[in-house]
Amino acid sequence: MERLERERALMDREEPGDWAGNFGYIDVPADLMRDDEQFAIEVSGDAMAEAGILDGDTVIMVRTDIAPDGTIVAALIDQREVVLRRYSRDGDWAVLEAAHHGYETRRVESERVVIMGRLVGMMRQFDESSQRAAFPRLA
Repeated sequence: MERLERERALMDREEPGDWAGNFGYIDVPADLMRDDEQFAIEVSGDAMAEAGILDGDTVIMVRTDIAPDGTIVAALIDQREVVLRRYSRDGDWAVLEAAHHGYETRRVESERVVIMGRLVGMMRQFDESSQRAAFPRLA
């Protein structure tokens, strides 16, 4: 196990609030460590659910300020809102696309968006109470 910086961010909420990263550390299996410049974000929200990234998951990101089109990134918008989205560019615009039918694709002027990192891994905690709800016991 290795220690990795963790950032909890306000992500994917209906009304964005001031971004205030809540920093700490998390233990990560060594095989998920690909780069010294990695960090983790605890996901809050369901905007990437159709990509298999769920509320409460921890995503492993590699720090970068650039990303190729189609990459899932953590993006800071207007220095106050962090989102996890599929990123692409369209001229002077950053296009941030959710993986959930209930969210609209956002087009934001590129100078308002800072790419914090790109997705390289994910961890999920097993919750027995949700398993019982999802898989009722057969008689």
